[in-house]
Amino acid sequence: MAINTLAHDVLILGGGHAGVRAARQLIRRQRPGERLDVALVSRDNVELWHGLMPQMLANTVQPEHVVVPLREVLPGVSIYVYEIREIDLGHQRVTIDRGTDGEERILTYRTLVLAMGSTIDLSRFPGMLEHALPTKTIGDFVHVRNQVIGMLEAASEQSDASVREEQLTFVVAGAGFAGVEVASEIDELVRLSLPFYPHLSRPQLRIVSVDPGTRVLPSMSERVSAMAYENLTRRGIEVRLGTAVASASAHDVRLSNGEVIASRNLIATAGTGINPAVQPLAVNFVRGRILCDEFGRVTGWPGVFAAGDVAAIPDARRTPYPPTVTFAIATGESVGINVLATLRGEPLRRIEHESVAQVGIMSRRYAVAQIRGWAVQGRLGVLAGRLLFLSYMPNWRRRGRLLLDWLTSGLFGRDVTELQMDRSSGLSRMRFKAGDEIVRAGELGNRFYVITDGEVEVIDRHDRARVLGRLGPGEHFGEIALSQGVRRTASVRAAKDTGVIAMDRSDFRLLSESVPALRAEWRPASVPVAEA
Repeated sequence: MAINTLAHDVLILGGGHAGVRAARQLIRRQRPGERLDVALVSRDNVELWHGLMPQMLANTVQPEHVVVPLREVLPGVSIYVYEIREIDLGHQRVTIDRGTDGEERILTYRTLVLAMGSTIDLSRFPGMLEHALPTKTIGDFVHVRNQVIGMLEAASEQSDASVREEQLTFVVAGAGFAGVEVASEIDELVRLSLPFYPHLSRPQLRIVSVDPGTRVLPSMSERVSAMAYENLTRRGIEVRLGTAVASASAHDVRLSNGEVIASRNLIATAGTGINPAVQPLAVNFVRGRILCDEFGRVTGWPGVFAAGDVAAIPDARRTPYPPTVTFAIATGESVGINVLATLRGEPLRRIEHESVAQVGIMSRRYAVAQIRGWAVQGRLGVLAGRLLFLSYMPNWRRRGRLLLDWLTSGLFGRDVTELQMDRSSGLSRMRFKAGDEIVRAGELGNRFYVITDGEVEVIDRHDRARVLGRLGPGEHFGEIALSQGVRRTASVRAAKDTGVIAMDRSDFRLLSESVPALRAEWRPASVPVAEA
């Protein structure tokens, strides 16, 4: 099966703050006649502002206003909304695929920028993967909000005191910016919602923030950190420092100091891991980040740069800068400038990052801010934080939408809507006419199929006239490519009008990893169709 190959001068992997800033610099700073071909690969078609997402919990901002479409801010850049399948530094090419339809492409480059950011890795802590609510995507935050409101609904009618205690206790793992803001916004949501639940009161609820560090907001000054800690405790939020979540179950959270907290609500804002796309690369890592020089170049690989969370770029003391939003923005811009300088044969600019402003917005009326060494809190901190985010927005239309959210949330107040965004089914029903090709040999495996009615033929990959076998209702196909990580080894076509239930790649892997008996059950089914 032929794979479409496209060549670009500069290829950027990642559509976060660093990747977007690098692309904008490359487009804006081109000289007349250069015509640099820039491409960007991202699994989403938007730049996501994580710093705004906690405000979704108390309905201060709307989900669609914490994102900026990539095509809106990057005119002139080729955008690929694909998954990164393989990065081949030696041959200067990247293989990408679109899981929805199995389409695959190979992108070659002269210069590569790695800007994929970090990922959530909860597997290191027993029970966290199964029971903790992550906070990485918009959907994650909508789910956390629904969880809080759902627990209020359940607890308001619960007569068993021990069960009600579990329902009304919320444990937040992590006390960095995300952890402090999430704990604060949950408290805000609860306070705004309680008037609708006359059988509940604030003393019945517990919000516990847990972090192994010695203080909250460790990237800010000790004074600002103390301000945030005082505000948390004054609001009744319990802060456990010097301890971490050791394990979790459906009914409790165990801490590393031995304490057991009865809770059905664990929210994870910590637990970042190496991005799986860069993990196989032959590069040097520093605590899960790619080692770079002071110009953002990846050590040992000419023509390869890194920016943002994935990059360990040294400061003047040879210590890697911490992975913050301002670092991602600054390094993205600097790497974009240095890529241009490299292509032109000009001197590179040393990356020097000084965080001019850091803000932790903890409610509609309270925030802490550190601006050029000055400590600010309260409403003035909120104003500083909002002005900072407005300055990041690419145009006045985006700024206006954010301003309108902040204004209307203050005017119209409470909202306990439980916004369910799940599909009615996680599986897809599909129908094929006789002769339709369902699976083609050589393509990427993106779905697992179970036949509900009709019949399919498994076709030899070398001889399309040769039928290897037939499958009917209740039988399945497509598991070999998914479970073994190989391409489709045979084609499957409908012998008659056929209905199937399809499961996508991620759900298939989750199910097969969680239920080992299914893996054994699936293996024999593939024998009659040999290469399928």
